[in-house]
Amino acid sequence: MSYVSSAWWGCFILPPLPETEEPRGTNEPKNMRLSQQAMAACKPVLDTVWVVFIFAAIGIVLIPIGAVCAAYGIKPVEVSARYETCFNAFPGTTSNWGREKFIWANANNDAALTCTLLINITQNMSPPIYVFYEMNGFFQNNRRYVSSRSDQQLVNYNNPDTSYCLQELNYEGNSSQIINPCGLTAWTNFNDSYTVSVLRQAASPSSFQQIPITSKGIAPEPDQSNMFAAYNTTYFNPSINQYRGGANITVPVNSDDRFIIWMKLAPLSKFRKLWGLIETPLFAGDVIEVSAVNRYNSFAFNGQKSIVLSTTTWLGGVNPFLGISFLVTGCVSVVVGVLYFITAVYIRPRQLGDLSVLQGWDDK
Repeated sequence: MSYVSSAWWGCFILPPLPETEEPRGTNEPKNMRLSQQAMAACKPVLDTVWVVFIFAAIGIVLIPIGAVCAAYGIKPVEVSARYETCFNAFPGTTSNWGREKFIWANANNDAALTCTLLINITQNMSPPIYVFYEMNGFFQNNRRYVSSRSDQQLVNYNNPDTSYCLQELNYEGNSSQIINPCGLTAWTNFNDSYTVSVLRQAASPSSFQQIPITSKGIAPEPDQSNMFAAYNTTYFNPSINQYRGGANITVPVNSDDRFIIWMKLAPLSKFRKLWGLIETPLFAGDVIEVSAVNRYNSFAFNGQKSIVLSTTTWLGGVNPFLGISFLVTGCVSVVVGVLYFITAVYIRPRQLGDLSVLQGWDDK
């Protein structure tokens, strides 16, 4: 075996194996480098210059990228307001059980469940402005919840497999009345709704003007065409309150963008889902009035609900984490490279391949 090296790299070079005419056993592999696991191996030898160069290159690449990502990560404008316990929606009750009863008693009375919120706009918001609902404390990643659905039903298969819809499979327990779409995931379809009005700072006369919110096109087109079919629901979230878990679907399933977004499950207990788009610009000094119809029962699991208005950039919404991570990693790489260079050159210099620095080396 021979070894070839330089100041920059080195390779182990294996000599060719000798040919042999000796008889081999039945299961004995051929005398080849591949079968004998004796392929040539190359191993880089890193010296001071290479190590410093690698750390510097990492810093030079990551720091500019991190600066750009951090700048665009804080550029979007976002406002939010929590509303599930707003005072005017639940008069005279402070317990979750009392609020649940209030929702059930007013299932067909949206006026009693409407909560009015005022949000001040501090920075200009250019369209499109995304309207999200945010939930905290809802575990969509629960195993039973995730599996309680029939994807074959959603694409309108003949005789779909509904064995996983152990809950919300039959309407009123009648096996001949199959709920479609079945399962807990669909049954808990989010059913709060929002109306947004704006009071312009320079408007005359000063009054709130309603802003249109559209839900058309908010769901990914591949999901609409590949995962959901154009069919009408049956026995799904009827008007009878005790059999209703969330919103009904009054259009073909693949046309309900909000339902499609709800069916894309969140991995964490705190999540946001897109509810609509606003194509009207908002300006600093404007006041937003949100009328939220608080139908969705988040009190059963002590959850929280908020409405969020946000703009986006090519990097998404407000999220400086990626940029900060790149900046920190790049700066640490530069600092480590500088410290290594100082240590290797000035504090403990050592020539590559110097055997005299090896402890206990016997050269006799």
